Amino acid sequence: MVLALARVLVGVDLNPREQSVRPGSANAVEQSAWIARRAGAELVLLHSTFLDDTAELPPGGLPATEGQPTAEGWIALETLRQQCESEGLTTTIQLSSERPWLALARMALRGEAGLVVAGKRDASDADPRKLGSVATKLMRKCPGPVWLVKPGHDLSHKLVLSATDLSPLGDEVLDWASWIAGQGEAALHVVHAYQLPRESLASSPREQADRLDALRGRAQYSILARLRHQSLEREAVLHIGRNTPYHAILEAVEHLHPDLLVMG
Repeated sequence: MVLALARVLVGVDLNPREQSVRPGSANAVEQSAWIARRAGAELVLLHSTFLDDTAELPPGGLPATEGQPTAEGWIALETLRQQCESEGLTTTIQLSSERPWLALARMALRGEAGLVVAGKRDASDADPRKLGSVATKLMRKCPGPVWLVKPGHDLSHKLVLSATDLSPLGDEVLDWASWIAGQGEAALHVVHAYQLPRESLASSPREQADRLDALRGRAQYSILARLRHQSLEREAVLHIGRNTPYHAILEAVEHLHPDLLVMG
């Protein structure tokens, strides 16, 4: 599969005091460049100048431009742009006065990005699995694909885990996960959970067992048929079982420790 991706949009957050790129954003830009190179896409670095009541202000208070990058901030953004350009990527910088998540989501809504990438602000949280507020809102509200990057990740994707419910969206998830795994020669694992329909609960144990076998067989056939069109270096590993989707995904993550989870 060739990923049809014209533009990758990445959020870039500057430290208000030092006007330097935060570690999470730096990782997000590096990941975005990796994707854009392989998909032949343009790269857009989006910085939000929105300031909330809790923003850490630079020494001396706000500059006259009220949230606009200082000279140091522009240097930091331009350095990122030049680094991406040096890798052969067409890269532009855009500013928005909207909240970061809203600016990213609205650009995706207008069709100006095929993929939105954002980084968790820093790795200071006691629970590394916890997402920041911007990342959480993007996951819930962005109308297109979102890739969230942790600041401490080395961006080496050795194992990609895909979760599918066999719907058209689930097929799209499988396509994305397969493409990513194929680009990095990573192992691909696929998790699917099925449950016995309510009307089958009153049937005999034998009938229930037959129904569960049929559900499992249908899921395996559907997933393998979708993967047949992908360019994978090694065969995908399927994790299909009777469970709730939430618990099936959580158990797979805790057992496999994937570098990337792809889900709808």
